[in-house]
Amino acid sequence: MKKSIFLIPFCLILAGSCKFKKSETDEGNVSVMLPDRISQVKAFRLEYSDFSHELISNGTITAKHKVDLQFPSPDVVAAIYVKNGDRVAKDSFVRQV
Repeated sequence: MKKSIFLIPFCLILAGSCKFKKSETDEGNVSVMLPDRISQVKAFRLEYSDFSHELISNGTITAKHKVDLQFPSPDVVAAIYVKNGDRVAKDSFVRQV
């Protein structure tokens, strides 16, 4: 209770001693400067087209579908004819035993 008796008058004196500085520019002297010429706008219709620019980005790409190859015979593979990411048609040779 004693602290609030000293705190309230101190805050009132502090608030009363603050002065707000008037702005250096008087609003009565402000004028609006507009350009002499009319601004022109160019518009054009957008069309669908192929995006032929190179787009460089960082990240990870994952396949939508993954396939595990399984062969009926447990033989030793002598050669593999495709690489990771190659497209393979049906009945094409993938490996040689």
